[in-house]
Amino acid sequence: MRYSLESVDKPHLQAEYDIKEALEKVSSFLPLEDAFFEIYLVSDDFNVHSYEPAPNFPYPNLEGGEYFLGEIHLNPEKIMKNDESLIFMLIHGLLHLLGYDHKNDDDRIKMEKKEAEILKLLGESF
Repeated sequence: MRYSLESVDKPHLQAEYDIKEALEKVSSFLPLEDAFFEIYLVSDDFNVHSYEPAPNFPYPNLEGGEYFLGEIHLNPEKIMKNDESLIFMLIHGLLHLLGYDHKNDDDRIKMEKKEAEILKLLGESF
């Protein structure tokens, strides 16, 4: 697993540290060994958005054998303001990139179970 992490509008040093620490742990129990993804810390009016890669788009940052998983945009300030967990939102966005969704009850239940499993392994609660 390889990723890039960028604070777009202003520094979010604590959020960057927390994300890096969580991703080190997550990499051992999610199928991300050949994945490359990008995380952007932004100040837009949302908590988290995930964007899958455009089909057939050449991603120049890839290294041998890697595939581009997509982008996760997180708003640390909004997440904290809403008294939510940054790590939960990171995991939620990452699971979307891995194909999890919550469009219907069955999909929502699967996604929530996976979120809870990962957060338990991380020692986080939501």
